[in-house]
Amino acid sequence: MSVDTVQTWLYAMHVEFDLNLETGTFRTEWVQDDMKFEVFIYCKPDGWIKIVATILKAESVPPQIKEALYAELLRENWRHEDVTYSMDEQGNLYAENDVPDYSNLGNFLTELNSVVYAVKQFNTNIAPIFGLANAMPLLPRE
Repeated sequence: MSVDTVQTWLYAMHVEFDLNLETGTFRTEWVQDDMKFEVFIYCKPDGWIKIVATILKAESVPPQIKEALYAELLRENWRHEDVTYSMDEQGNLYAENDVPDYSNLGNFLTELNSVVYAVKQFNTNIAPIFGLANAMPLLPRE
């Protein structure tokens, strides 16, 4: 059900996407200011929809700034409603949000917009503080 629902929502929002039906994964592209980046939407079997943008690969984070960067990301989670920065088991950093599959288009749009906002917030206000201005994996601009 989640895949059909997300597909319907993305069509309603006029968002172009690629869909891997086997994994229930949507790939979208977003442009913010001078950045172009990917946002993935995972329809998980447990009934949750995870919206994710990679902000930094683990190898892009110099060891000497890790603690200060992670502390700043936690403060950002506190400062901004619905902005969530997180890290996977490999140490890669993300902007992400989760939506239950019984949600509605309005809630989905809010969560998706929050991820896009978090990417912009990271690149505009956080990355420059830590010398990471060009570290996010961006797509080439046409």
